[in-house]
Amino acid sequence: MLPKPYDGVAIELPLRTNPHTADCEQSHTTDAVQRVTAKTDAATALKHIGLDLTGTGIGGFAGAKAGALVGAIFGPIGSAIGGIAGGIGGAIAGRSNTDKVKRRQLDAAIGRCNAAITALGIDAG
Repeated sequence: MLPKPYDGVAIELPLRTNPHTADCEQSHTTDAVQRVTAKTDAATALKHIGLDLTGTGIGGFAGAKAGALVGAIFGPIGSAIGGIAGGIGGAIAGRSNTDKVKRRQLDAAIGRCNAAITALGIDAG
């Protein structure tokens, strides 16, 4: 089983065949290893921050409105409690959805690297 890459951490895999089948950079070392590095540029970071703010904000707002509306059945106290609970639930749901959007490219890249590793004859775990 391979370790998961983290920002700034390199994973080295032994190469057995053609290194051009992977979407990863090859390092020029004597024991022919392939280096996979995690990189985040400023544009991607700003995009992710915007997605987080938007998803959490819209989810929290919509959840608070829905919770207050449902809680209104139980009067002003129910409306307040429903608004708070709905806001928290909506913010969590909104953030979860934006995390799925952000992971799409990463999951696709992981799939391509795992396919390339399997093609090299290495058990990707």
